[in-house]
Amino acid sequence: MQKDIPKPSALERIALNRRYEPGESLPAGLYRCRLGKPTSSFIREFNPFRTFFSGTRLRASLDEPTEVDLNEFEVGFYARHFDCVYLDDAVISKEVVPHPIAREAQRAFARRLSYRMSGNKPLADREKFLATLLASTSSRPNKQRRIFTNRSELMSYLQEHFGVLSANDEPEAASFRWMGRTKRLMLSVSPEQSMINTTDINDPYSCFMLNQRIVALGRIKLLELIERVQALGPEIQICYANIDSVHFSLPQNQTDVVLEQLSSLSSDDMGSFKIEAVSRHGLWLEPGRYWLYSDKVEKFRNRSIGNGADPFKEKSVHVASRRLGDLHVPIIVSQQLDQSMSNLRSLQVSQESSESSVQQHLVEQSRSDTYASILEQLETNRRVSTPQRLQAFRSLKKRIG
Repeated sequence: MQKDIPKPSALERIALNRRYEPGESLPAGLYRCRLGKPTSSFIREFNPFRTFFSGTRLRASLDEPTEVDLNEFEVGFYARHFDCVYLDDAVISKEVVPHPIAREAQRAFARRLSYRMSGNKPLADREKFLATLLASTSSRPNKQRRIFTNRSELMSYLQEHFGVLSANDEPEAASFRWMGRTKRLMLSVSPEQSMINTTDINDPYSCFMLNQRIVALGRIKLLELIERVQALGPEIQICYANIDSVHFSLPQNQTDVVLEQLSSLSSDDMGSFKIEAVSRHGLWLEPGRYWLYSDKVEKFRNRSIGNGADPFKEKSVHVASRRLGDLHVPIIVSQQLDQSMSNLRSLQVSQESSESSVQQHLVEQSRSDTYASILEQLETNRRVSTPQRLQAFRSLKKRIG
C-alpha cells in the first residue's frame, strides 16, 4: 500500500503488439502478456502460474504458451526468467497517485508497534488485523442478474464476459456444480431456465486494480526473497511459501552465518520481513497448515481447525447461519481435519536432500491432459497422499502432543 498506484481517472487502453525489451521502463498499469520458454531452473521449480480446472486452481505447464496479465513491475521480473515477454495490449496510466487509504494503514501499523512495546498484545493484534483489512479494502461492486432459457447461451455469456470456459470433455453437470459453489458467481439451473448473479465488472464505482496490485507486489517480493535465500548456499531447501512467509531448511552448522546474512532484510519497518522462528524440524501439510518444532512446537498454523492453545486439534465446532426463506437460522457446524484436507498435492520422496524428506507437488495440467486423467490424479491423492499427510500429522501429535 506504500507504493504509488495508477491514477484511476487517467487510465487508458493501448495496443502494443511488440516484445518487451529487458530493462525497459513501462508506465504503471496492467499488461496482457505472452511468455516464451522458461530459461531458469528457478521459475520451473517455483512456478507461480495457475490454470483453472473444474472449480480448482492447478499448476500451469510452462512447456506451453502462457498468457497472463502482469503489472509493470511483474513484467520486469519475469523477463529475467523467460526468453521472451510479448506485450499484446495494456491498461495504463502515465500519472500515479498514493493509495487512498495508505496513511490509515501506516497509522494502524504505528499504533501496533506502540501497543506491542507497552506489552498490550490484544490491542496490538487488533491493529494488525485492521492494517490487513485495509490492504484488501475497496468498494464492493454491484451484482447483476441475468436469466437464460438456453444453457448454451449461458455458457457463451460466461466465456465472453468473464473468461469462464469449461474443458471440452468436462460434463455439463460438473461445470454447473462448481459454478454454483463459487463466491462471485451464483448459479441456479432448472430444466426451464438458468439464472445467474454475477459481479458487475462495468460498475464505475469499483476499482479492481487496487487489491490485485497489492497481492501481485507481495508475490514478487516473496519470489525475490526465495531467490536471495537460495543463493546463500547449495544445501538450502525452500519448504514453504504462502501469502507473507517463507520457510526454508539448511544444515544446522550454517544457521548463524545465514541468519547474519539475512539480517539486512529483517526490520520492524512496515512491509519488511521479520525472522519469526528458528526450529530444528518442520511439518508442512498444505498452505495455512504447518508445525515448526524442536523439543516442542514453537510455531504452528492449522487454518479453520486449530487455535493458539492446542496445536494438534483435529476438530472445530462453530455456529453458522443458514437461510430458510426470509429467516437466518443459526446451526452448529463441526469440521474435521481429515475432511478439510485438499487433494491437489501429490507426494514425492526428495532425491536431493541428504536427510529423509518428502516433497509435495501441486497437480500440473497441460492442454493435452483430459478431464478424466486429472480426476484420476486427484482421486489418487485423495486415497494415497492425503492419508499419508494425515499420518505424518498424527505421528507428530503422538510424539510431542
